[in-house]
Amino acid sequence: MGRPVSVIEKPTATPGVVRFETNRALTGTGHELYLRGEGIRGERPPM
Repeated sequence: MGRPVSVIEKPTATPGVVRFETNRALTGTGHELYLRGEGIRGERPPM
C-alpha cells in the first residue's frame, strides 16, 4: 500500500474511446462503467 500509480492514456481505433494503462496491477478493485449523462448512484465512484 501507498505505492504511486502512474496512468497513461492510450488511443484506440474506436472514435470517442480511450484506454488507460497503469504501471502496476490494481488488485482488489472491480470494473466500473460510467456513461456520459448518467448519474453515479450510491458509493460511487470507488475510491
